[in-house]
This record gives sequence, structure tokens and C-alpha cells, in this order.
Amino acid sequence: MRSASVRAALAAGGPPRDAGLMKHGGDLFEAKARHGEGDPAWLDLSTGLNPHPWPVPAALRHAGWERLPGSAAMRALLDAAREAYRVPEGAEIVAAPGTQALIQWLPRLAPPGAVSVLGLTYAEHAASWRAAGRDVIPAPDPSPPGEGESAPADRGGVLPGRGCPHPGSLPEQVRERLDPPLQGGIGGASPTHRVVVNPNNPDGRILGLAALAAMAEDCARAGGWLVVDEAYADLDPAMTAASLVPDLPVIVLRSFGKFYGLAGLRLGFAVAQPAVAERLRAALGDWAVSGPALAVGAAALADEDWAAAMRVRLAQEAAGLDAVLGEAGLSPGGGTGLYRLVRHPEAADLHERLAAAHVWCRRFDWAPDLLRFGLPPDEAGFARLREALREAAHAQGTSTASSRNRSR
Repeated sequence: MRSASVRAALAAGGPPRDAGLMKHGGDLFEAKARHGEGDPAWLDLSTGLNPHPWPVPAALRHAGWERLPGSAAMRALLDAAREAYRVPEGAEIVAAPGTQALIQWLPRLAPPGAVSVLGLTYAEHAASWRAAGRDVIPAPDPSPPGEGESAPADRGGVLPGRGCPHPGSLPEQVRERLDPPLQGGIGGASPTHRVVVNPNNPDGRILGLAALAAMAEDCARAGGWLVVDEAYADLDPAMTAASLVPDLPVIVLRSFGKFYGLAGLRLGFAVAQPAVAERLRAALGDWAVSGPALAVGAAALADEDWAAAMRVRLAQEAAGLDAVLGEAGLSPGGGTGLYRLVRHPEAADLHERLAAAHVWCRRFDWAPDLLRFGLPPDEAGFARLREALREAAHAQGTSTASSRNRSR
């Protein structure tokens, strides 16, 4: 059951872009301003980034700095990306300086019409379409199967994020039919375009291929696009919607920095039909991706052994994070293999107490009962989180008891 604040945010079209100071994870400015920079060093769990980045070889650390990015380097990157992201014949792939650049360009290049953004999700999608003058129609998430409901996963419906180690090991329970909000608009409005973050951020909800194909067919009839943001799909490459691109108006966005743990490199991709890809390339302009990003991205995306081993490692560490959070009595609310979403009735207070111990997690002003925890980087980080949660729980219990005594 969604909280009243979540329902209100959804009715308003999603969380506002400027809600509170914590716009994104990974920025310790607010944390340090309120709690200082001294010992112990901050344990930043506010992002959804891999804490074990791809190890950039020494030879690549100085590559691409002295000259403008060349066409051969771009071709090597795109070839590696086509393979890694399973791009089929009939689809093209475009590289950009981060997926955020693509998110901001797409509303300005898309055919006229309103957009629906599915569920409470990454706020920059709705913000970018609004900034381009588009109407944004809220579309509630499809519900996961209720008690007693089941359907085989190959029906391609909805897979709920349940805090499983990675999307591929979510329960094989889906809805046989999509909820009405997926089939149309809200209050009679019909969007031309649709945006789906898949797996969703922050709850990890996954839509299967058949569900996405049905949405894409709706977009085709309306003359619009289906944008599928697969920022966290590297954990389960088979879930990609890239196979839909040649035959349907689907644009798949892929983020390099999250799974490869190199967010500062600023590298992202769009998989699209040739005409759309050409418009994106023209909008981005020449030399949009830096020489170092071309070199490092090509090498990392071609490192299949590292990627396979990392998926196993992240699954194990995500299970370890589940155990730590469970010991603290935090109820799972979903997530991916790079982070966990939890519910707590006093989440804001818990966030503050953890911050006092220099442990920084992600809070959401539009959902005051939710917190998101990224993976700690090592055993010491897991131990610090466990201890900080234990101390926070003790402090909350003491505070609650004291309040009850005063009220007597």
C-alpha cells in the first residue's frame, strides 16, 4: 500500500525536481555541511553505483587527452557497445556524454505530443519533458501480483522489485494483464510518448518484453516514442528491450557509469532506429564524447570476463546487504543488485542518525518512509553500516521511551 505522500506525489505527476536539497545521490555537500568532514570518513551509500569500478589499466589513464576524439576510437566504442548491449541488426547505437544528455535532448527531438512517465521514478525524465514544453501525464505503476495471482514469466508482464540479488532472480510471478493506466492515460488524456525506467529506480520494478512491446505498439499508433531507460539492466543483460527497436518506435537508454562504477567518465548510449539515431547524433554534435571516455569505454565494454564475475559478486554482496538491513528490522521495498530500497516509519529520523555517524544513504522528500542504501565497498563498510544501524535503533528506542515517559 502506497503512503499518502507517495499517492500525492504521483497525482502531481511525480516528485518535483527541486524537492528538498537531496536531488541525487552521491553529493556529500549537504551531509558535510550539517555533520562535518572529520573522522570517521564518510561512508557514502547514497548512490546506485558499483563500489568496485572496472580497473582502468595504466596505459589507458593517459589515453585520448592530447587530441580531438577520432572516428576510429568512436567506432571501436560503438562496436563494443553493440555487443555488450545486444543491439540487433536494423538498430543503431549513439554514444553521448552521459545518459543525462540524452534524457534532456529526447523531448526536444520527439514528435509533438504529451508524454506519460510510468510510476514514481527517476525525476529527470519528467523534468526534461516539462522543460521542453511538453505535458507530462502521470501513469501509476502496474501492481505486482496479489495473493493467489500468478502467471508464467514468459507472458512478459510485471515483475515486482522485491530486494532480490539481481533482476534475473526476481520471483517468476507476473500479472496476466496490464493495469488500465498502462493502456491509456489518466482522466481521459492519451499520451503520444511513454517513458519507462526498467528496472525502475528506486523500487526495481521490471516490465517484461511483451508488456513493453504492447506499450510501443500504442506509441506507434499515436505517432510517438517509447523511451526505455535501462540504467540498471547490466545486472541481467537478457532483460533488454533492444530487440524491439528495429520494428517499433523504441529508444533504449544505457548508462555506462553505474555498473562499471565510473560515473565521472560521463558515458551513455541510445539504441534507436536509424532516423532517430541520426537526429540524436546531429543534436549532440561533433566530439560529444571525450577521448578518454572513448578509450576506457571500449575496453571496459569488451571485458566480458570482468562483467560476468562482477554480476556474481554483486549478487552476493546484495544478499549481504539484505542481511544487514534485515537485522535492523528494515522492511524491504524493492531495489536492484546495486542498491536496496527499504521502508521505515521514521525514515527521516533514521537518516539523520546515520548521518551523524557519517553514514549517508538516500532519502526521498516525496516518500518520507523510504530510504535507499547502496552497496558498501568492503567488509569494513558493511561492519560500519551494521554498527551505525544498531546505534541508531538504540537511540530511537531511547528517544521513544523518553517521550512516552514525559507524556504520562
